[in-house]
Amino acid sequence: MENGNRKSESSSFLISTRDLCGLEFLPKLIEAGVMCFKIEGRMKSPEYVATTTRIYRKYIDLVLSNKPYVVDKKDVEELMQVFNRGNFSTGHLSSEPNKDLVYSKKPNNMGIYVGNVSNIKPKKGHVLVSLAHSVALGDSITFENESTKYTISELMLKGKNIENAKKSQFVEIGRMKGNINVGDKVYRIVSKELTVSSKNSYKSENKKIGLISRITLKKGEPVIFEVASSKNCSNPLFKGIKVAISSIEVPTIAKSVAISKERIIEQLNKTGETMFYFDNINVELENNLFLPIKTLNELRRNALEEFSIIAQSRLIRRSPKIKDIKFQKVKKKKSTKNISILLNILNENELYENLKGVNQVYIPLKYFSNKTYEKVINSIASKFDTYIYLPSIIKANYKNILANVVNKSIDKFPIKGFVISNLSSTVLVQKINEKFGERFSFIGNYTLNVYNQFSAHELQELGIEKLTVSPELDSTAIRKCYK
Repeated sequence: MENGNRKSESSSFLISTRDLCGLEFLPKLIEAGVMCFKIEGRMKSPEYVATTTRIYRKYIDLVLSNKPYVVDKKDVEELMQVFNRGNFSTGHLSSEPNKDLVYSKKPNNMGIYVGNVSNIKPKKGHVLVSLAHSVALGDSITFENESTKYTISELMLKGKNIENAKKSQFVEIGRMKGNINVGDKVYRIVSKELTVSSKNSYKSENKKIGLISRITLKKGEPVIFEVASSKNCSNPLFKGIKVAISSIEVPTIAKSVAISKERIIEQLNKTGETMFYFDNINVELENNLFLPIKTLNELRRNALEEFSIIAQSRLIRRSPKIKDIKFQKVKKKKSTKNISILLNILNENELYENLKGVNQVYIPLKYFSNKTYEKVINSIASKFDTYIYLPSIIKANYKNILANVVNKSIDKFPIKGFVISNLSSTVLVQKINEKFGERFSFIGNYTLNVYNQFSAHELQELGIEKLTVSPELDSTAIRKCYK
């Protein structure tokens, strides 16, 4: 559909962003203090989650090992295979402006380019493809102008059936029908080999950890239940762990039926959906004793819980460089009983001269460039501490205009200072101080979202004297951040 000479964008996917690949930034992110990385798996397949977490785990460990950090192209290719929308993006992690954030041509997985259609045999439903990448039986492919997914069930090379085809080979793929044309690009959207290995990886996560244990029951004494990892345990999270739990209730002489070793073992082996099972349970039991079954259940539950807590504590990884960072407290000013009231002008209807009971007034920058408001601004600025309220978003082509308005406003009005709404405006702070000396006060707006003492300190170093509390902070966090 066309409107005059302009082509309609109705078929474009203008909010489809390319997927973020942050492997190259992991060393800097970890050095900066990032302790946890979130992998987005919503609406994705289990194979996607398995592949992505496996690869990122590999490179996080590589950073922490202090070995040379080199990203294997094969790993990037596997990430692209499980999901990519028009290749990858670095998001906003790079210092360079990202002009390739959106991919408007397709909203779903593009897969990996594997070649072009060289010829078509429509009667047989065969497509001849010149391969730029390997393919195999069981892989799923799609074509440039098709949304249909095809599973390769027939693959031929020089008339002979094959299971795998390599790069640069000229192959014939059978049972293909649809909007397919010579020259169309072919994409592999599912790799059977990668899918199988991914499934095997997360299925293996269900393997249970074998434990050995000893339980001792003596008349009138607390029951002692000792649990340890098996001697052949190779998992570093669980290797060498030992716990001992004692019961509150003590065994008594049985009045009718005494508890047996078999019954004790049977009950302790009920590990259910936990990640553990018992390789061996050694029972030391005095004759003719009685103990409630619920006591055995509590011992088993408490022992496995404590065992898990010890294992989980080993998961904590810390970068050695993080320890060198010392957070500095924001300098406290002496408290005062006098309460200052400030007025933030939101629209022109609030811009009037007869203000009362106000100490400070914030006036948006746009009103300073309009001659209509010169008189009222001069009247307000002569009575109250008046600040120019800078916008949160400043487009690149407006920076010079903004600087020009600021300079004229300083000459024209008795301005006390500025409200900084964007980190980029700190450059303006430096320029104003260089030109006029440090005669102006700078206040950080809530849009800076200062969330901790470290951020507050850095902003103060940049010349911002006062900060506005972030609206995301509750009272506890405010006291911690601004104490």
